[in-house]
Amino acid sequence: MTAPVSIAGVDLPLDDQPARVLPARPEALRMKRCETALVVVDMQNAYASLGGYLDLAGFDVSSTGPVIANIKRACAAARAAGMPVIFFQNGWDPAYVEAGGPGSPNWHKSNALKTMRKRPELEGQLLAQSV
Repeated sequence: MTAPVSIAGVDLPLDDQPARVLPARPEALRMKRCETALVVVDMQNAYASLGGYLDLAGFDVSSTGPVIANIKRACAAARAAGMPVIFFQNGWDPAYVEAGGPGSPNWHKSNALKTMRKRPELEGQLLAQSV
């Protein structure tokens, strides 16, 4: 391992190991651990747990256990390989101002917002930050 290089103010380690080549179309992917991260998107109770918004909106979340286990394994493998693990989580401010009003696509597309309009007792409980 050589000294890190700074790009746009971020120190990135340089790895002397060769890249792994993964077959893909239209061309193979060359991946190096020092240039790769595992990105986990929306792995949160709202989507994967009983009592979360998908469950409350009437979606079946009973099969999420194996998905959660696979994500845990992938995170452990990435960390063991020295790769960063980055989590993105969907959420809005507690008053849902960030979600937008009736003129916003979120108003019409978001299952959480639609569920809260149908069930006002859930207001402020679905996909609000810090919930």
